[in-house]
Amino acid sequence: MLTYDMPPYSRTLWEGGSVILCPLKADPTADDYNHRLIEALKELPSHPAPYVVHCVEGKDRTGYVCALLEGLCGATYEEMVADYLITYDNYYFVNPAHDPDLCNTLVSLKLNPCLMHYAGVDDESQLPGVDYAQAFSAYLLSHGMSQQQLDALLQVLKTP
Repeated sequence: MLTYDMPPYSRTLWEGGSVILCPLKADPTADDYNHRLIEALKELPSHPAPYVVHCVEGKDRTGYVCALLEGLCGATYEEMVADYLITYDNYYFVNPAHDPDLCNTLVSLKLNPCLMHYAGVDDESQLPGVDYAQAFSAYLLSHGMSQQQLDALLQVLKTP
């Protein structure tokens, strides 16, 4: 991170201690992914909002983490899919209006396995019916977050 050519505003945030560095691989089922993500999310409430989540290209890991946060706040499957696909439109100019088949493939190959992991389901056909707030809370609690830490995270995410 210190060698990254940050824009001045980002450097100010970094130097002011407002950045939570969370190096993740693009495999949400990996043990180190779960551990690092949970540790970063435990720290999030100690920083003032607003929050920015970003990775190298602003997709995959960004989309996975944002889907988790959205689901915790009650987003539906359809809402998480739509937001995830924005990351591909922003980086590759791929969107459902122009490339519906490619978008469906990206969701099936990339996002759905992540959501299945977070939600604890084994069939992507179950995803539209999942209660994501409940399932994602269970995921966080089963991977090392305490109820108190989860409550603090939900408080900062849901506070206007």
